[in-house]
Amino acid sequence: MYIEEKQAEVWELLETSYGIDLNTVEKITRNSFTKGQLPPWFLFSKSAEEISQLIYVSSQILNADMDHLTVTSDDGKEITYFINIGRDVPGKLSRILEENSALDIISFDSVKIGSGRRIVTLEKQGRSPFSVSKEIEDEKTSLIEEVNKRSSRLKYRYTSEFIASLPPNYLNAEANSEYTTRRIHRHLDLFETALNENRPQYRQDSVTEDEAGIGEIRISIAYPNPASDFTLRVLDLVHQRGMNLNRTFWDLFRNDASDSSVGILSLYFGTGIPTMGFKDNLEILFKEFESDHTGDIQNNSDWEKLIRGLSTPGVTQPEIAQSMSVLYKMASDNSDIEIPGDELAENLLLNALSGFFDAAETLGFNEESRVLADLISFERFDEFWVNTVHKGVQRNAEGFRVKHSTDRGPCKGGIRNALIVDFAEVSGLSFLMTWKCARTGILFGGGKGGLKINPSDFASDKIDLFDTLSSFGRSLFLVTGPARDVPAGDVGCGASEIGQMFEGFKSALHDLALIAYGVKKSGAVLGHKVISLKEARTLLSESFDIDVHDPVLMEKLTSSEKYLELVAAAHITGKPRMGIDARTGATGRGLCVTILATVANEYAAGRWEAARELTVEESSEIQALTELTRGGLEREDWKKLGDVFGKLLEGKRVIVQGSGKVGSSLIEELSVYGVNIVGVADRDGAILGEKLDVEELLKLAKSSGSVVGSKIGVDETISGAAAGSGILARQCDILVLAALENAVTTANVAGINAPVIACGSNGPITPKAENLLHQRGVTVIYDFLANSGGVTASYFEWLRNLSDRFRYESEVIRGENYNPDKMTPYVMPEYSDRIKAILSQKESGKTTQAWNDLIRDILIIAVNNDYRKSSEYGKPMKVAGFVDSLLKVLSARLMKAETQERWSIWENLPEKAKKALLPYMNHPESQLYNPEAVEVARELSGSLSS
Repeated sequence: MYIEEKQAEVWELLETSYGIDLNTVEKITRNSFTKGQLPPWFLFSKSAEEISQLIYVSSQILNADMDHLTVTSDDGKEITYFINIGRDVPGKLSRILEENSALDIISFDSVKIGSGRRIVTLEKQGRSPFSVSKEIEDEKTSLIEEVNKRSSRLKYRYTSEFIASLPPNYLNAEANSEYTTRRIHRHLDLFETALNENRPQYRQDSVTEDEAGIGEIRISIAYPNPASDFTLRVLDLVHQRGMNLNRTFWDLFRNDASDSSVGILSLYFGTGIPTMGFKDNLEILFKEFESDHTGDIQNNSDWEKLIRGLSTPGVTQPEIAQSMSVLYKMASDNSDIEIPGDELAENLLLNALSGFFDAAETLGFNEESRVLADLISFERFDEFWVNTVHKGVQRNAEGFRVKHSTDRGPCKGGIRNALIVDFAEVSGLSFLMTWKCARTGILFGGGKGGLKINPSDFASDKIDLFDTLSSFGRSLFLVTGPARDVPAGDVGCGASEIGQMFEGFKSALHDLALIAYGVKKSGAVLGHKVISLKEARTLLSESFDIDVHDPVLMEKLTSSEKYLELVAAAHITGKPRMGIDARTGATGRGLCVTILATVANEYAAGRWEAARELTVEESSEIQALTELTRGGLEREDWKKLGDVFGKLLEGKRVIVQGSGKVGSSLIEELSVYGVNIVGVADRDGAILGEKLDVEELLKLAKSSGSVVGSKIGVDETISGAAAGSGILARQCDILVLAALENAVTTANVAGINAPVIACGSNGPITPKAENLLHQRGVTVIYDFLANSGGVTASYFEWLRNLSDRFRYESEVIRGENYNPDKMTPYVMPEYSDRIKAILSQKESGKTTQAWNDLIRDILIIAVNNDYRKSSEYGKPMKVAGFVDSLLKVLSARLMKAETQERWSIWENLPEKAKKALLPYMNHPESQLYNPEAVEVARELSGSLSS
């Protein structure tokens, strides 16, 4: 019955989603579900959507000119290769495994299907189970009972560990197995023996379970705590002996609650294949493993599971309470200076959560709050298998795109190309982006992406880098879009790389339009994903805000490169063309503004000694600047303040860590005020001296990537990044951290000797270190405020691209007058008139200055508010920033919610948080999310106790 239901689902999907005619659907569905065409476990371990995708690819796209095609699952955890050969010729499977050797593969299978083609499927750690019928759930329960009874009879010791280690969909296939000899019993026997004896196990037997009823020789190898290259080396041995494989299966049984794992490799050969001596060969190989490896399998950490669990739809309140309690303790311990020991400095997400919980506590939340859990949870985790090419060698690298929140607008966040990229880092940065965008008030949420490669590997071959980035771009394209998620550059991904991705986005958008418009029939494979007609139309509608039922727009999108570019332009920011000049150097300029605003607040508070005495009028001007909470400055007033800042900063000693784009830009911007640059550290080391020559520093940093080698004013040169970081402990007035995460930790914080620290990079100070600095009276301009100039400029670039597109649609496509109010839903309401006035003009030096003035005003007001609130709370400025951002996001969520859900959220808020929310709910931004925001705010506030 299950197979019939699955077949009916697949039939409907092929017909409705892919637009395949009824006659063809009937043929390919019947053929695919005929015994022997697809492996039985294949039908039971995959959803109907995945099976329909795979059938579509194998029947409609794969042809004789192709060696193979690849398709990934919706969650990015599984990739399937359709290979145009039936026999596993020596090296073919090994080549696929080598391509994916950098990934955490927990299982794979290689099987020839009835048509003669071969299917190879690889699965990464972390796949979620898909839902099945109650009958199958009952069968799974019975199967576990059967396993436990058999194990009890055999007096097995490791049965519970084995059951806990089963992959998510393992039991789905096993519960529907048509074979009398259960695979699960064989696997448990091998698992038990391998752990009992703590050594590899080898078994050889004859089987007749092949789908065609053909006898086979099966060799099973179980290895405790296998090395990551275990399967590759065994397969190399198979191929060296010329033993062609019929089928191959690998399963890694890993229980995260235990330190032990067992890998089981099952090799199936034809009965005529000679296996004599193979076991002896393996014994030699096993000895090599003992000397080469100690078991290098990595486990998912507890905190990652907690975050994924909180982000899972349908999570229950008891599960939330338990997870939040654990997370809260981990984050609190990570920031509590009274608790001895180092913090988890390498864990950016946990470090960010420490600040978040500090802010939540300030607002009266407890750690088990469902509201907080919802604010922490992520909307989507996307993982990709990215084809990389380096010197002719193909590999798959891990790619990520994580979406934390779209409460206030599309996700926004850069793309990192670096070997340090992993789930933890990308998730942590995505989380921070939500609060960074909220802090500045720009209408974006938080997202982040990353590709785990070393860009320097491609230094000598730009074509390979282009191909690699194009592959990553095709995957990114499908999960991003101007109305959904807007990527940008970051570490290892500058304007050139963004430009290459933009070209790829255009190409993919054109393909999508052709499918949606009906020019390209049925669907296509894009970025290892099968895109059906239905999905193409959904993507265009939801990600690009294109009316797919408007034939004029659709015809233009498929035939006009001009319009195609205008639609694609808002998809990604930081572009070398179709961007805005204000984006260049914006992070460094913004960092400088936050330093100036902080110095002004320090001076007004009596905590900063001016280099030259200010007049009464100048002191009043500084005081007025620190009291700015809305609007902005006139350009002439800002020019006058420049002289005042010169008096405050002239000769003040500044040390900068980082000579890249942010560090160099900051040095250039700050030098205008007469500061004394006394030290710069970067990847090659550091230089120390007096009045280091700014022109020489910038020239050398641009040409070589390092300031090491500068001569003018240099008294000491230090070689090596580690040694160079020691200059952070030198005495200075302003310390700028614009290079590395975790530059200041409990290990070196005691030596920091600067009254003001500005964080130009993400996460340069760990939570414990930041609290220790606050305790000493050091003012820290935290990361998601100090470095937010870049994302603010990116927001303006996005607005420019949207405006240009809407204007073109009105004036050129429809022949109508353009209405600037079309931009109202996308524009920060407090600056609506200023922004629309800039957008009404073409980009020029004048508009660039206007954008820069706007960034300046936004950041000055943010610093003023945080500085004041920090003093009020008695906590670091970062806590004040988190409080403001949290309230903005929570207010947006309340306004968007349906009435019943809104009251449920409101009634679960502490009284202190409710009162703090009132001005946010009454802010004009609320009306973007709910036209009746004023009435909603009045209704909610009416429930407050007096």
